[in-house]
Amino acid sequence: MILPPLAQFIIIAILGAGLGSFSSALAYRIPRGISWAGRDRSRCPSCDAILTVRDLVPVLSWLMHRGRCRHCAAPVPRRYPLMEGTAMLMALALSVTWGWGWPLLLLLLAVPFLLAHIVIDAEHMILPDQINLILGVIFATFAVVVAHDFTVAGLTVAFAAGPVLAVAMVLTGWIMKILLKKDALGGGDVKFFFAAGWGVGFAGFPAFLMASGFIGLLTGVWWRWRGKGDLFPFGPAIIIAFFLCLLARGAGVLGAY
Repeated sequence: MILPPLAQFIIIAILGAGLGSFSSALAYRIPRGISWAGRDRSRCPSCDAILTVRDLVPVLSWLMHRGRCRHCAAPVPRRYPLMEGTAMLMALALSVTWGWGWPLLLLLLAVPFLLAHIVIDAEHMILPDQINLILGVIFATFAVVVAHDFTVAGLTVAFAAGPVLAVAMVLTGWIMKILLKKDALGGGDVKFFFAAGWGVGFAGFPAFLMASGFIGLLTGVWWRWRGKGDLFPFGPAIIIAFFLCLLARGAGVLGAY
């Protein structure tokens, strides 16, 4: 049974906000070495009180408690509702461009990890291996699901996109290091390109690389304008570019492969 458009919108919006709440937990826990896959309950970092459903409703809990912990009144950073709202918009955009189906399900699974990657790299200058691995598994599966040719040759093409893009970026980083006399790409960036290759496909390479470079340039200018120095996190730029290319691929702009 196909749900009415309004029901689809509501379901995706609620699911997206929930994914955003999960992404904020990832962004907080992973850099601090706290397990996110176990049964550890969410706690207030100020008073250590265990947070219940009442405290964890995406966006609404933050608004209802006026941006403060219900237990100790300590300020709750605005990044939490912002991440929840951003994930909701990402989920809605994916549903519009890809429609309902297995590709959308896989892309929704990737949303919290992509968003957490952006925040972690912006705050800690790292793209954690565990997130890159999870995204690699998701988008390798995605490459198979969206392949139109399920022969050995067709699947080989679908799978080759990841390692080919990663190798291309290693060579690019090596050339840039020679020219600039400093590292231009981190190891985490290169590992992310594996997953990105499976996500955008060969047809999406040019658009993805150009978008990454352009957004990276804007990020570098903004970073320097904020007085944070010449070294800036490149991860957010390539992840935003990647997501835009995913939307373009879903809309049929970048082609199947």
